[in-house]
Amino acid sequence: MTDFILRRPAVQARTGLSRSTLYAMMAEGKFPKPVKLGKRAVGWRESALTNWLDSRSVAPSLVHRAGPAHPPTAGPSNEPPIR
Repeated sequence: MTDFILRRPAVQARTGLSRSTLYAMMAEGKFPKPVKLGKRAVGWRESALTNWLDSRSVAPSLVHRAGPAHPPTAGPSNEPPIR
């Protein structure tokens, strides 16, 4: 099986974490360390990232399904939409 190397933007997209959070978690030993690709380039093994994500998974029955972050402040309007 081929293990792909993911660069930071792809890791951020898959985890939803910011760059600073990724590096802070690595410093705490809570996130996989990257592999060095060159003098100024690093990447993460896809398998390491997948294993990390799987270890953080929550059972679907325990996931909180919240409503919208900012519910509408007013009820539905009887006025037609503005065009």
